[in-house]
Amino acid sequence: MNDETNFFAKMKWTSEKLIEYGFSELGDKYSYQTFIANGAFVLQVLISKDGVYTNVYDPKNDFEYVLHKIPEAEGKFVGKIREEYLEILNQIRVQCFVPDVFKSFEAQAIMSYASEKYASKPEYLWNKLPEAAVLRNPNSAKWFAIFMRIDANKLGLLSQTNIEIIDLKANPDNVLKLIDNVKIFPGYHMNKKHWITICLNNSVHISDILTFVDESYILSQKS
Repeated sequence: MNDETNFFAKMKWTSEKLIEYGFSELGDKYSYQTFIANGAFVLQVLISKDGVYTNVYDPKNDFEYVLHKIPEAEGKFVGKIREEYLEILNQIRVQCFVPDVFKSFEAQAIMSYASEKYASKPEYLWNKLPEAAVLRNPNSAKWFAIFMRIDANKLGLLSQTNIEIIDLKANPDNVLKLIDNVKIFPGYHMNKKHWITICLNNSVHISDILTFVDESYILSQKS
């Protein structure tokens, strides 16, 4: 079988969405199959915690078809197989997977907190910026948090390490008092009079971050 895990990079599946799409649960794995090429072949997709694997085979002669995975293979027929194959994989990615970009404890805690308290879930708005997401105030439709992955040196830190950050609204009267350029920074790519940036790297305690999140949510109600 072909390993297609990279096709679903930075995405995670949910069992409910897989079942809804048509996958069958097989222990800790999920299996799906459908005919392609007008019934000439079967595409099988197997998903588990170990990855995503696919198999295209001829059900009559029981042999695996692999030309669609060879870039040099050309022709109308192989092109049709490749097109249908990728279209189905993309459907599965869109309908059964959700973004899995932010791994830090803080990011996960903030997202859970915002979902439970404010019914706000991350929105990935930009195809060209897959490593950015916003939390929106459902009452005002304003953003109150922005998650991003950036290189630490973009904040002026002496490191090129890729880090997770969050932008939050803050009272303009307090912004300058909060910023130390070590743990809390001027709003990255936002209005620096009204936003602060916090590194999600254990430098600021999660309880303090959630206090900032609450304040940002309140400010997003007013603006």
